[in-house]
Amino acid sequence: MAKATKLRALKSKRFAKDAKGKFKSDAFAAIHSSASALGDVGAIGKKTMREYDELCLTSPAKIAPAGIKQLRVKYRVSQPLFARYLNTSESTIEKWETGAKQPSGAALRLLEVIRYYGLEVLQAPVEENVGRKPRQKVRAA
Repeated sequence: MAKATKLRALKSKRFAKDAKGKFKSDAFAAIHSSASALGDVGAIGKKTMREYDELCLTSPAKIAPAGIKQLRVKYRVSQPLFARYLNTSESTIEKWETGAKQPSGAALRLLEVIRYYGLEVLQAPVEENVGRKPRQKVRAA
């Protein structure tokens, strides 16, 4: 089987698997899958594919301050540790939990990922780092 065919097969499985929560509806999942296949063969440009992504993919839902705190407490982590998982500051977590500030963009998506898959998903090593030893810190002389 050619590489391109294998790639398309993997992508179609991925879209079928993710269609439940990733797309606005089953119809949008089908449209996106077809557009993706057309993009793979070069019939649709990257710009057009980005437009399909924007049209078909869902935006993460807003999370109430109490929901953010419940999520953190559920995994029994402190605000500083939760901040490290999300690559943000402790004060930002505190502001989210008190309602002084709302998470948006990538942070909101990460919170959604944590809610759906658990905090452990952010602990998993990247594939290329599996088995690699951590770097040794170099001491200044």
